[in-house]
Amino acid sequence: MWDCSTDDPRAQRAHKRLQEIRSAACTLVIERGYDGFTMDDLAEAAGVSRRTLFNYVPDKASAVLGPDGVGDNPQVALFRDGGPTGVLMPDLIQALDSVMSEVEDPSMVSDQHALVERAIASDGKVAHLAFERFTHLSDTLATLICEREKWDAGDLRARTITATFLAIVKVSLEEFSLRKADSDFMTVFHDVLDADAAVRSMR
Repeated sequence: MWDCSTDDPRAQRAHKRLQEIRSAACTLVIERGYDGFTMDDLAEAAGVSRRTLFNYVPDKASAVLGPDGVGDNPQVALFRDGGPTGVLMPDLIQALDSVMSEVEDPSMVSDQHALVERAIASDGKVAHLAFERFTHLSDTLATLICEREKWDAGDLRARTITATFLAIVKVSLEEFSLRKADSDFMTVFHDVLDADAAVRSMR
């Protein structure tokens, strides 16, 4: 993906175009629903040709939700290597925060994230696709945890941690849909984490 921090005008233009495509995709979801538009409609809304559109995004889900996977996130690499604190669960939450809130252009955090979150909240299919992304992420996390802790692949502890993470994400998506525009997703995610911690501390 293009690095918005570069001084290369070509890379900056490419990044700006990608953000315009993603914004158009989210707006179409909000206005028509996920199944209410085609990639041709998206190309027209973004002001690009169909060929150009597919140079930037492979499919509708990627246009709305962004790229799948953790990519080259440095916080993930730090987690895999045992950082930043050396304590598994706090480090995992910090890595998850970095992955889930990652954007390529800090100046567009508010607007782009707000559009993505509105798209998720407004369409059940988009919420389901987002959950599928988190399921894929949980598989990746299980592998990372095993590598970090020197556990065998598929270790029960790693699978338990990632299953818990998926449950928390599912509740977070449901709660976010209920709150609508009253909160952002990361705030809801941390509210659910706090609720989970409170339940675990009950005697």
